Amino acid sequence: MVVEIDLAGELNRIVSSLGHLGAVKCCRIEKDFDPGLPKVSCDPVQIEQVFRNLIVNAVQAMENSTRRDLKISLRSAVEDGAVEAVVYDSGAGIAPEHMDQIFEPFFTTKSKGKGTGLGLPIVKTIVDRHKGSIEVASEVGRGTRIAIQLPLCSLGQDLPYG
Repeated sequence: MVVEIDLAGELNRIVSSLGHLGAVKCCRIEKDFDPGLPKVSCDPVQIEQVFRNLIVNAVQAMENSTRRDLKISLRSAVEDGAVEAVVYDSGAGIAPEHMDQIFEPFFTTKSKGKGTGLGLPIVKTIVDRHKGSIEVASEVGRGTRIAIQLPLCSLGQDLPYG
């Protein structure tokens, strides 16, 4: 069900709900949300899945890092008609030769038992379904930055899908 949501409130709730995970407890989490962000049109269950996947991936990428910084930011991108959410981790990063494959189902660089290779493909599918966009920047040994733009709500405008 697509509704108008406060993405900052949703992200606060999601981060709080993941606090029980041992790996999350070992991270320094920094949230930087612009105040007064406009609402976005989305399915809150699917958006929760997007950010849970991104945060869990980020935490897993930092398991062997000495620095474990997880940064989540929200910015208004009104000129683009969107809100931009960025998840950054200081983990292992993604090798350049793997960047073209990260959204392919079942592709994973994680060790056996650590992942199915479905997280990022699901994230991309949901973001696409919401008429949003996703950009990934990564540097081996320095971390990964994933930026998602989701369309703003607009009176009289159709919701992204459904």
